[in-house]
Amino acid sequence: MLKTLHEILERCEKTGARLAYPGEGGERRFRGWLVSDLLAKTLGWHTDNIVVGERFDILLQDESGFPIITIETKMPYHKATAKEHADFEERLSGYGTLHTAYFTNGAEWEQLEILAPAGVQEIQSRSVLRLESATPEEAEAFFAPPDAQTAAAIINLVTQLTKTKAGAEAERLEKKLSQITGPLLTA
Repeated sequence: MLKTLHEILERCEKTGARLAYPGEGGERRFRGWLVSDLLAKTLGWHTDNIVVGERFDILLQDESGFPIITIETKMPYHKATAKEHADFEERLSGYGTLHTAYFTNGAEWEQLEILAPAGVQEIQSRSVLRLESATPEEAEAFFAPPDAQTAAAIINLVTQLTKTKAGAEAERLEKKLSQITGPLLTA
């Protein structure tokens, strides 16, 4: 996976140098190669479950067609502003089914784990992967989906919690949820 990411960045640099046309940035090329080379070929996402757009650069859908992951792309090596980050995070509430969001310029990836237990989306954790210092194992772990059994338990508890009024039962469910998600968020 790390090799694929480096190859994509190298291709962006070489193509940008050859096709240096004024006003033509490298973000669209970068996004296209992320879809074809990283998501489809390397990670095995079926192309029917990958949607490329404008407000949400890349959406990855589950088997039912619900967006579960989004990737915000910037031109390779672009230093994003605080406003670009804030705008991205504001858009995340557009899909209540999102559980992971990535913000990347290719060389640096920020991962946001999202939870919406009461219909209000919260970022539960942030982590960053820097390609220049990452090992292949770190890259694999960074992009690895959560354990399916753990994910199912989390979804079940969140569903129960959203149906439960405040009180002892809600507190019990919240405690159980934090016991499951705690190790995931500190890993």
